[in-house]
Amino acid sequence: MVYRPRLTQPASEGLTIAFEGRTCHASEPEKGRNPSQAIAEMVLFLGEKLREPHQGMLLGTVVGIQSGGNDFGLSAGEGAFRVTLRAEEETEMTALETALRERAEMLGKRDGLRVHVRTEDPFSATVNDDRCLEKVKAAAAALGIPSMKMNTLWRASEDFGYYQKRCPGAIFYIGNGESYPPLHTAEYDFDDRILPHAVDLFYEIARM
Repeated sequence: MVYRPRLTQPASEGLTIAFEGRTCHASEPEKGRNPSQAIAEMVLFLGEKLREPHQGMLLGTVVGIQSGGNDFGLSAGEGAFRVTLRAEEETEMTALETALRERAEMLGKRDGLRVHVRTEDPFSATVNDDRCLEKVKAAAAALGIPSMKMNTLWRASEDFGYYQKRCPGAIFYIGNGESYPPLHTAEYDFDDRILPHAVDLFYEIARM
């Protein structure tokens, strides 16, 4: 069993910034409004903001860039920039989102583009309650299941953070082992043999 005291997983959200311009013939780009320059500048601006000092971990992972299509006779008239934001401190994630929104609006006004911003897949930070975590550790000890403290933050997001806003709790992990393919890779395969350990542990926690 693997656990981490207090903050276990960061907050995260998906952010889509779409630019709506005007398509035109590629030979006369001045007659249209191509969002590609604005999108490129958004990517560079994100990098600048991430290089600034922060209180905790702050990530902005570009997950998608789209502008135009495969027709070499057309100048793109719309496009989008998609990024996943993650942070130990939710206030820092909110500040980064605000900065991105403001920069997008500025670029939109400069280039004559309409700007549409949408947030998706928001996740709260997961913070373990000390008393609940001690109960989990005691249950593992009673079953003879080795437990190990995580030294680094688990970067993936988790629904569990929302549950903890309603009642205290603790999240822990039962892994496939140290030499195992990472999650979401083609080589990953869940090891069904670890399931009984999870069942025993939950049963022991319920009995305490």
